[in-house]
Amino acid sequence: MYELEWKEVQAPWEAAAGSSSVTATGSGKTKTVATNLTPGTSYNIRISVVAGGTKGPSGPEMIIDTEQVGCTPRQKKGCIIL
Repeated sequence: MYELEWKEVQAPWEAAAGSSSVTATGSGKTKTVATNLTPGTSYNIRISVVAGGTKGPSGPEMIIDTEQVGCTPRQKKGCIIL
């Protein structure tokens, strides 16, 4: 079993604990969807193994950016580039 956690880059992990995690099970390829993300926001994500009810150490953190609403490769209207 795995636990995927995400939080806005500026927020501490403690503030995000439990409120933004999804547990996924499976062998081989596992697909997990992060929900309730805000468009145009940067997030830290990390994953941990959960075995026997015990959560292991988290793997390396990754920073991702969500796209602006209406800002796609086909439609540039509404894009804000910083």
